[in-house]
Amino acid sequence: MGASGEEETRGNEHSPPVKPGFKEPYSLRSFLILMTATLLIFSMTTSQSLLPVVLGARGFSESLIGYAMSITIVPVLLFGLVCGLFISRHGPLNGIMIGSILAVCAHISFDLLPQREVSLFISRFLHGTAMGFLLPAIITMAKAMLTGPRQTINFGIFTSTIPGASILGPPLGDFYFRTFGARGYFLVTAIPGVISVALFWYLRHKYSRVEIKHNVVFGYFKILKRREIFIPLYGMIFPALLWGYVLSFVSLALDKKGLIIGVFFAATTVALIAGRFIMVKAVSSVPKERAVLGAVLAMSISLILIASLDGTGITILAGALLGLSYSIVYPILSMWVANDVSEVLKPQAIALANTLFNTFMYVAPLICGYFLAFTDIITFQLYFALVVALLAIVFFVFFPVVINRSAPQR
Repeated sequence: MGASGEEETRGNEHSPPVKPGFKEPYSLRSFLILMTATLLIFSMTTSQSLLPVVLGARGFSESLIGYAMSITIVPVLLFGLVCGLFISRHGPLNGIMIGSILAVCAHISFDLLPQREVSLFISRFLHGTAMGFLLPAIITMAKAMLTGPRQTINFGIFTSTIPGASILGPPLGDFYFRTFGARGYFLVTAIPGVISVALFWYLRHKYSRVEIKHNVVFGYFKILKRREIFIPLYGMIFPALLWGYVLSFVSLALDKKGLIIGVFFAATTVALIAGRFIMVKAVSSVPKERAVLGAVLAMSISLILIASLDGTGITILAGALLGLSYSIVYPILSMWVANDVSEVLKPQAIALANTLFNTFMYVAPLICGYFLAFTDIITFQLYFALVVALLAIVFFVFFPVVINRSAPQR
């Protein structure tokens, strides 16, 4: 008899055991379905990295697009910290269903709503609401499925599907745009999202009776007051700004220079996934402040390369450098935050760090939208990367010294 673990074993001592590494009643099959659905839904959303290019072809200004993309800050803040309450009461699969359906609706609304300025803001606000529900619920569901000694490894493999979606979404979106133009772009690129909703619905239907309990502790202010949390928590700002720019406007810079958008994102994603398995372990012996600062500086250099040089080789190099550096910085900061607080505060600490990261990720297009009224995208990218790099140097070199000096002696 196979030990798939798909069926709940009730009242039978001789029933086959659940497949090792997965909590009853979950199995490797259900875990792979969740991974596939996650990859597809984020393949849809990452195709919005071409948003400035596609909407620019429809006649919208670069500055307006930047402001519209940054409106996502509002729902991310509203739902990023409170979605845990919903998940705790109704379960992660219900949160996933709400988030995935809203994400598809937000995506296709770019084609279905009238091509007016207010429509852009509505679509992006809806997108932010979807992300507020979707990402925490998916992460919670994946963790609920896993157990055993390989739990951390399997979870790391699972989370690679989120950045891994960039190897599908942007290149396919770029192919469609170059072949067919802006017409119908969002309806076509929503197809992976529609498939993911069906897969998520299957999981919800199969496991709707499985009760998953989560403790909710309102410890946000307690976390913010901790001196030890200052560096990793607020250090999230710098990679968030750079990554937010990459997801929103680097495609416009690549397009302006005649570089292939898909090549850049493919190199970024391959390097990012490889880095999650190689680089994080390689820098584990390096002091965390130095490792994070080095990664932020490498991310900045990748954008400077794109702004300063030309050629397919430079595009691949910059993309690979960005992927490798981002693969280091986010896991280190996330685990640093989680490990610095008590067990009961970990869910809130992680939620707070992710909300801060997502907030500044959407601040980046707001900054870009403002300055594009005065300069071009290439010049902005160059100086933006330089400024973030300089601020990161000041933060990670100066503030640890101040905090260590002001810490009470034991």
